[in-house]
Amino acid sequence: MGNSLRPEGRVMARDKQPRVATCSDSTGGRKPDERNHRSPSGIAKLIAAIVADIVEVKYGKRYEDETNKQIATWTGAVAYWTKWLVGVGFISAVILTLQYCTFVQTEKTIRGDQRAWVGLDGGVAIDVLETNPRLVVESHYSIKNFGKGPAIKVVPIGRFETDAKLLGSTARFACDSAVKFATNTVPHGPDLKAPGAFGYTLFPGQGRTEVIGGPNDPWQGDGMPDLKHFWFIGCVAYLDQFDTVHWTRFCMEPDMFSKQPLSRGTALTFCSLYNDTDESQASERSDTR
Repeated sequence: MGNSLRPEGRVMARDKQPRVATCSDSTGGRKPDERNHRSPSGIAKLIAAIVADIVEVKYGKRYEDETNKQIATWTGAVAYWTKWLVGVGFISAVILTLQYCTFVQTEKTIRGDQRAWVGLDGGVAIDVLETNPRLVVESHYSIKNFGKGPAIKVVPIGRFETDAKLLGSTARFACDSAVKFATNTVPHGPDLKAPGAFGYTLFPGQGRTEVIGGPNDPWQGDGMPDLKHFWFIGCVAYLDQFDTVHWTRFCMEPDMFSKQPLSRGTALTFCSLYNDTDESQASERSDTR
């Protein structure tokens, strides 16, 4: 029995000997260099990601805020100066427009005050009026420059009319013809040379007598013993010192309510129409627009 227990006791004694710690025990079975190179844990990664996000959000938002603030500042400045420039431009345009209108009106006023004004001085006087056996009419009238400047290329044209239906066309023809002669725009054939401008000059205050049927060239035609009414129509075209064409038209007729027979002494009055000028007609046209 004792012999049988020795080996067993030796074994037990060997088993009970203290174990010496080794490097492998402290490293979990890994070598020291393997522990130093292990990958970060999930928590470390999470912490790193959170820190990165915080840094990105904090500094990225600050940069964005600063950028937006600068953009807003520049946008406000641009809007302010744009409005300022637009306002200054608008005010300047208004001032220039007013100055231009004032200049034009002043120039027009000066020209109107200083230019020539030629018109009828008095009325038409009948010198001869015969209706039978032939119609013979002689009359005269005076024109005068009432303006302050010379009237150039003055062309008067007068007509004697007995048909009321032709009164309008006769009035237009008188002024159209006078203007064409004064401005050298009389129509002519292709092989004919333009006759040149007609007319004479009237200085301020100067007048001249014209005729509608004179002693050497009376207005005449077939006899009209039953003549009841007639019209003297005339137009004077001229250029002022600013080379602008003007015209003055006049119309005179016997008193329609007079019972006196038509004769040399028949009194004449101004017609209700065709006593006008180029400026008055232009003003009437502008008022009707």
